[in-house]
Amino acid sequence: MTVSLAPSDFPLVVRAGVADDQITLKTGGHKTLRRLWIDRHLPVETRSTIPVVTTANGEVLWVLGVQRSARPIEPSQSIFQIQFKQKGKGEADE
Repeated sequence: MTVSLAPSDFPLVVRAGVADDQITLKTGGHKTLRRLWIDRHLPVETRSTIPVVTTANGEVLWVLGVQRSARPIEPSQSIFQIQFKQKGKGEADE
């Protein structure tokens, strides 16, 4: 995911999504994760296990495996490429 971030956006946080969290859409609007999960037909039992990446202020940037935020790229901010890699069994923390 490519995103522009300001110093105030750090640290980024990976956590479980909350139904009332909102993600930015391409249209400029927002959608709650509850609505996103329903629209994508995700089983209720898996919804709380899907990680989300947020800014320090709680803005959802990425619902992993489901949807990325359409947060606009700001030329005045630093641009980052975010990758999420899941550790396999027996791998050490980096």
